[in-house]
Amino acid sequence: MGSNPAGAGRRPVTMVSVLDVIAVEKWIRQHVEPAGVIETTHDRPWATVMRVPVAGGVTWFKACAQVQAFEPRLTAELYARWPDRVTEVLAVNEARRWLLLGDAGIAVGERGNPPEAWLKALPLYAELQKGETLYALDHIGHGVPDLRMAALPKGYERLLATELPLARDDIIRLRGYAPRFTELCAALGEQGIQESVQHDDLHMANLYSDGGKLRVVDWGDSSIAHPFISLVVTFRFLEETASLPMTPGSAG
Repeated sequence: MGSNPAGAGRRPVTMVSVLDVIAVEKWIRQHVEPAGVIETTHDRPWATVMRVPVAGGVTWFKACAQVQAFEPRLTAELYARWPDRVTEVLAVNEARRWLLLGDAGIAVGERGNPPEAWLKALPLYAELQKGETLYALDHIGHGVPDLRMAALPKGYERLLATELPLARDDIIRLRGYAPRFTELCAALGEQGIQESVQHDDLHMANLYSDGGKLRVVDWGDSSIAHPFISLVVTFRFLEETASLPMTPGSAG
């Protein structure tokens, strides 16, 4: 987390119930000594974040919902292997889905989402992805969603089996596309690019800068998938905020 996380502003606690607040604060104090009032800064159906002031700075408590139950362990594993490029993990309670995190600095979005930050961050992120191919199956075994190429056609079928907020003609067209989707997944899987952890929300609010170090935060949307999938979000936000074209030759 950083000095100004998205959704800042005091909000009522939902993910962490009133009965849990005492247990949360007790757990936090086992690891850091708060220097002021612990405040809820953002509260969403998938997670609650609390700001914990400490001497000389701030730390962050995060309680994850069941849908992101894998996040504490995944974040801790990534920090153990890549301490220079992901959120600093101070403590984890995997059973309760709690994280205590160091401050990551300032989101690059607060500086206008400069492309230069991504030119530095993306090679580091790619190195992490390459290294994590060794642990992909272990991550899946601990709950990280399996969105590998071989699993996507079944996921497509499950999606079409749900009640979609689409017109009947659109649903028919999607169903008709299923065989082609399966072919494309197979073709991409045959390219030999190893699947790994991918953040799936890699944009300007989740890349932080601190003293020259760039850290990726908030791994709750991650999956094990084709590593290039991450770039869809990254490039979309670069196009929207920094006017960087997503496709060659589309500028000016």
